[in-house]
Amino acid sequence: MKIYKIIFVFILAGVSLISQAGEKGIITVRVTNIKSIKGELYVALYNSEGSFMNPEEASQKIIIPVTEAALSVTFENVDAGIYAISLFQDKNNNGILDTHPNGIPLERYGFSNNAKGKFGPPSFTEASFSVDGELTLTIKMIK
Repeated sequence: MKIYKIIFVFILAGVSLISQAGEKGIITVRVTNIKSIKGELYVALYNSEGSFMNPEEASQKIIIPVTEAALSVTFENVDAGIYAISLFQDKNNNGILDTHPNGIPLERYGFSNNAKGKFGPPSFTEASFSVDGELTLTIKMIK
């Protein structure tokens, strides 16, 4: 009888490992320091340095209306790996981050790790984080 219990325990352990291997991660992003309650919030999740800051190549994108000074968005079904997030508030609903002719943003924006670039956006490495399950990040918008 004991051998059956041992076999049963091993079978349960194997099923548990198999189900965990197929699970996807969830990233919840809390965005703070929104100064103006208008427009839309564009949030992009990138899974490589080559795709970073190219919205067409984002792993996932979420666009939500700005209704409060702090908002949350959730990326689901995220494979384990290294990611970075960029976001901006499109106050005039034109679908782009408006900038001065010299490239300085006119609308609020932010990056994972609250990374800041020196003469432009931060690198993927500066904004990157690891995902393996559930994760909650807070990004403070800046201008």
